[in-house]
Amino acid sequence: MRRTEVEGKMTANVLSRIFTIEIGGTPTLTFEAQNLREAHELCHEQWLKDDLAEAKSGGVPLWDGKAKLRARMALPDESALFTEAKNNGQPSDGLMLVYLVELDGEEPPAEPGAFPPPQT
Repeated sequence: MRRTEVEGKMTANVLSRIFTIEIGGTPTLTFEAQNLREAHELCHEQWLKDDLAEAKSGGVPLWDGKAKLRARMALPDESALFTEAKNNGQPSDGLMLVYLVELDGEEPPAEPGAFPPPQT
C-alpha cells in the first residue's frame, strides 16, 4: 500500500511535537520533532552546534562549545511562540528553528547618520 504525499504530511503534523533546546539551562530555541529521541539527536548535529556557536545574543555566542545542550518538551508559552512564528513564516519543508532569545543583528538598523557622533 502506497501513501500519498498529502497523507504523509498530515500524519507528520499530527504526530510532531514541539521541543525546546536548553543551552546550559537557558531555553534557547524551539523546533518540531516526532519524539524526544529525535529531539535529542538534534542536540548532537554538528551543523546546529556550528550555528549556535556563531549566533550571538548581547555580543555573546549562544553556545561556548562546552555547555550542555539538552532537548525537552516545550513549555506552553514556548510552544505558543513556535506556533505563532510558524504561522507567520514562509512555508518550508525543512526544519524550522525558532529562537527564544534575541539574536544580535535582528534589531532594526540605526538611523542613517546616527553613528559616529558628530565631530565638534
